[in-house]
Amino acid sequence: MCTFSLVEHDDALAKIEAFWQWFEHHEPLFSAVEDPEKVVELLNDQVLSFGLFAWELSQGIDAPHAFTISPNGDRERLALSTAIVAAAPTLPGWEFYAAKPAVTDPYQWEVYNSFMQLQTIDASDWIYVAMKGLEGFRLIICTGMLHGFEVEDLAAIGTQLINRILGEATCIMHFSAIEVVMSFEMEHESISSPITDLVNHFS
Repeated sequence: MCTFSLVEHDDALAKIEAFWQWFEHHEPLFSAVEDPEKVVELLNDQVLSFGLFAWELSQGIDAPHAFTISPNGDRERLALSTAIVAAAPTLPGWEFYAAKPAVTDPYQWEVYNSFMQLQTIDASDWIYVAMKGLEGFRLIICTGMLHGFEVEDLAAIGTQLINRILGEATCIMHFSAIEVVMSFEMEHESISSPITDLVNHFS
């Protein structure tokens, strides 16, 4: 299990405790976002003080509100975000996540391409191959023809999809590489599976 040395120090634990006291104090702003610019500024200042994390306010799975601290795909930052969320208070109506959770309908979503054009993705008929290595699984996803995207967009799309299907923490801990291609080599196509089977293979 990867650990983050910062969480072993009293000053880090005090910083985490102070963050949650601050969050509780400002909770009314976050549960009813009436001033988005102010909320973004406040949370950016606090969350980025821990490192290169992302954050998200959303509807929870079993609660009206959720707050997620994303480690941006980094294993060491996942250890720290896990420590932060482990110290979260019990707040009525809130759920807290140390990484982006899986979503109910992971195969369709919207994303901006390299030209900042909003594109709709439907990955329900994509296929994949997973190959186990020493440092985790290498995952190759085949999309078929994908219009509206450049080659440099594909890796981010693949990571977003696996985060949506399995959750970011599983993606970080179990996959060493995620590649996206528009067509498989013959050796891969013969052993491929529908992307909709992935959740069962890694559950």
